[in-house]
Amino acid sequence: MDFEWTKEELAARARLDAAFGDADGELLAVLELAELDDLAEFMSVAHERVAAAGYWVDDEGVWSDDGYMTALAKDAALADRSASLYLTLRSTRLFGGLVGTFGDDAQRATWLGAIAGGDLIGAVAWSDPPEGDEAAPMVAARVDGGFRLSGEKRTVANALIADRIAVLATAGDETVIALVEPETLGPAFSERLATLGLSGLVMADMRLDGLVVPDAEIIGPLPSATVTSWLSHRQDFGLTVACVGVMRRAYRAAYEHARTSVRDGKTLIKRQAVAFELAEMFM
Repeated sequence: MDFEWTKEELAARARLDAAFGDADGELLAVLELAELDDLAEFMSVAHERVAAAGYWVDDEGVWSDDGYMTALAKDAALADRSASLYLTLRSTRLFGGLVGTFGDDAQRATWLGAIAGGDLIGAVAWSDPPEGDEAAPMVAARVDGGFRLSGEKRTVANALIADRIAVLATAGDETVIALVEPETLGPAFSERLATLGLSGLVMADMRLDGLVVPDAEIIGPLPSATVTSWLSHRQDFGLTVACVGVMRRAYRAAYEHARTSVRDGKTLIKRQAVAFELAEMFM
């Protein structure tokens, strides 16, 4: 992940890194221990800060899914701070990407503007229950003025803190994306799920029982393969960046421990075996 960044990419990284100061670093270090209300408040502020730093838009201030390297530069800066923080923001970007790629002009104007201003936390409900599970996958049936959604989704990131959730549902041989307001769902969510190593990421399962979503808040129907391909690529990208962020922080923690810990009168890093291991980790 240590590429030869261009000046523009380095500037993008610097803006994102500067969005969080030393005090935030202390908070991010204990983010895994925060309660849901505290996490919701912090992530709302985080969305505002990265919006001010240009995370959601290109150099001309227009919503952008960015070129590969520019997106990587921005995302790597956030993942270096916290994988939980990064994946929370990444879920909002996925929501915005679905709207920007597949939505109509009115939907793009409403939701991309809100994200670019730091005013919306998004989520994407994509994963159906595994095969053999008693729970039913999410399906959509056409009704007057919209679609009726019923079924379940698993491990929805941001589910309990999102302002809008893009719910993917099967409609015959196609897929619809319903832009659902969580406050209208009632007891649709499970308890917050445990996420080992990513406890700062708010995840939950969700269930809908005949929720009617109006056409104005529906994207599609779309070819299912098109939507799946689009999401799979971006999910893989995000998880890869998050994993590298975890590894980089693990290296820094190991290096700092070796640099400051003394055994038998010398710091650990001065022991050849330890220094070699750290060098291999770095490479």
